[in-house]
Amino acid sequence: MPGLQAPGGCNNPCMVFKTDEYCCNSRSCGPTDYSKYFKGLCPDAYSYPKDDATSTFTCPRWV
Repeated sequence: MPGLQAPGGCNNPCMVFKTDEYCCNSRSCGPTDYSKYFKGLCPDAYSYPKDDATSTFTCPRWV
């Protein structure tokens, strides 16, 4: 994918673009074009933080 290419692999979109869309700092983040692309290649992998609400959880900030 353009913009994420790095020697030996890929960069994380959050590190490259530094936006909430890719860093998922809000509770309403969803899939992006990049996460959909990678999910298509690796359907069993998590492609963004809220990819599978049934098997992940978040801790309160104070923990």
